[in-house]
Amino acid sequence: PDTGDEIIEYFRPPLAISRAYWVDRNNNRRVDDDDSLILRFTRPVKTPKEDVVVTDFEFSSDNPATFPNVQLTNHNMTMSFQFKYDSADTPFQPGNDYINVVENSNIVDYDDFPCRSQENIIRSQ
Repeated sequence: PDTGDEIIEYFRPPLAISRAYWVDRNNNRRVDDDDSLILRFTRPVKTPKEDVVVTDFEFSSDNPATFPNVQLTNHNMTMSFQFKYDSADTPFQPGNDYINVVENSNIVDYDDFPCRSQENIIRSQ
């Protein structure tokens, strides 16, 4: 026990987004304010929901202006948020655009390892 010669082997994949879903909350078939994005992760997210900010992510289209109402559910393996766009922004297109966690984001797992940066196509749910 804690003698310094222990071998630690992680059996779970590193923290990363495994799926990204758009939820059309107002059923108008357009990505707009108050719609939601649901992100599923490979490991539980330690980062408090209050610390998740729009600059933690990169969209292939314009980033939303803000992420109000960030929620962590499913034992912190699912993150959801509504978004607000500025009038000049171009919202993403489900099935074509992607979301990416930027390097050095606030999003970490319970071992304090950062979320991997990789492209995830945003799907419709």
